[in-house]
Amino acid sequence: MWLLLEKLTNSLDWVAGWVVLGTMLLVTGNVVLRPFDHPIGGTYEWTGLLTSLAVGLALAHCAIKGGHTVITLVVDRFPDRLAKVNQTAVHILTSAFLLLAGWRVADYGFVTWRSGEVAPTTKIPFYPIMFIVAGGIVVYAIVELANVVRSLADTEKPGAMDFYAAAAIDSCPVPPADIQDQKTP
Repeated sequence: MWLLLEKLTNSLDWVAGWVVLGTMLLVTGNVVLRPFDHPIGGTYEWTGLLTSLAVGLALAHCAIKGGHTVITLVVDRFPDRLAKVNQTAVHILTSAFLLLAGWRVADYGFVTWRSGEVAPTTKIPFYPIMFIVAGGIVVYAIVELANVVRSLADTEKPGAMDFYAAAAIDSCPVPPADIQDQKTP
């Protein structure tokens, strides 16, 4: 199951990378064409929509790689068993929140679909972007649930994150293990 999730999140991240590239080209084209009185209409709207799309698609990949920021100032002092219980509880709560958030974003997507709401300048409907972002959030929730299963099955051993190798293009690079293990005094 974990390998399937990795493949799925890698694919979503790959698409997110192309969306970011498209956004960069759009903004660059707008900046270059503006002095010639030919700005690209709706650049602001497109940039906002594409950025939300890229973030929604890339979140789960970052989670599966363990690349989100985690503050462990207090948890580092917990005994191993309590730290594991804490980690499991955090994954469960995060997953529950993400499932709720994904459902609400999708629900709001249905509301905008029924209302016919579109972007004011470009007339782009919002709902397709909202559905894709909701899907990305749900995939992120599934990754968190998989982390719960891995934690309860005790399949994650010390150094388990070491198998991640940085890809040529990666939206969520994980620092080398020797940097990850450094403790602040």
